[in-house]
Amino acid sequence: MCDPRLYKPDDAYIHVRVQGRAGAARADPREVTSLLPCRRNGTPRIRRPMSTILDGKAVAQAVRAEAARDVETLRTRGIVPGLATVLVGDDPASRVYVGSKERACTEIGMRSVGQRLPSDTTTAALMAVVDELNTRADVHGILVQLPLPDGVEADAVIQRITPAKDVD
Repeated sequence: MCDPRLYKPDDAYIHVRVQGRAGAARADPREVTSLLPCRRNGTPRIRRPMSTILDGKAVAQAVRAEAARDVETLRTRGIVPGLATVLVGDDPASRVYVGSKERACTEIGMRSVGQRLPSDTTTAALMAVVDELNTRADVHGILVQLPLPDGVEADAVIQRITPAKDVD
């Protein structure tokens, strides 16, 4: 039994011959046995479907290890990188995200400066906090967690962050 399927990788059409089980309504795509070339512009092309399974935890661990090495290199020069996180209000998802950034900083040897502000904070008050963080020599990056509460002008606050310190 042959179940032709049509795929279009890289602008080239190919038919995939699938060897299915007898009587199966649809063949299992994992049972691909051969690819038949199709002519397009007179050129036969055979493409095999490719997939790569990534181990996200291993990649994350490698990235963190590289960042830790970079931080250690900076520390030997007397520079301790610092990330300031600003959380306005008490959004649970934002709290978890900011907490994970602060833990990641600590794990790789960076300084973490957390600013927690109440949900009734005004745009002017938040801008004053950003201005203070912009002037601090021990803060190399600033993350203002979005969304901000109603009444706070997010665009104005984000634009207030010095571009060299804006981590987003």
